[in-house]
Amino acid sequence: MSFYLVWPDTERLTEEGFGNVADIPVVFDANWSYQTLPSLYLRERALCNYRPRNAKMSVLELTERSNQVFGESICNFLEWCELHSKDWRTLDYKNGILKGYQAALSAGTFSANQRGLAPSTAN
Repeated sequence: MSFYLVWPDTERLTEEGFGNVADIPVVFDANWSYQTLPSLYLRERALCNYRPRNAKMSVLELTERSNQVFGESICNFLEWCELHSKDWRTLDYKNGILKGYQAALSAGTFSANQRGLAPSTAN
């Protein structure tokens, strides 16, 4: 199954009173079902309502490129979960993420060109 990162119509959302989220992408699956939790995560990250432990506190808003990278990474992860019949909501960090998804990224077994990512990139 594929997952898609969709950018909203910023002008229309702004006119409707949703300007603060008009430039934040959302996630849909191959059946064009809105993916609530992944999209909510993107919104919370973009609005800086959620900050990972290693995030710079001086960042007040993310760039369009950052939002795109986060969104594409989420779609990639969801596709890996789907391909391996894993439920991302219950995936064990050590065995599922580190030894599964991250290992596939590092080895290149889950990439279009079959080239592995550097460990720091996969992390």
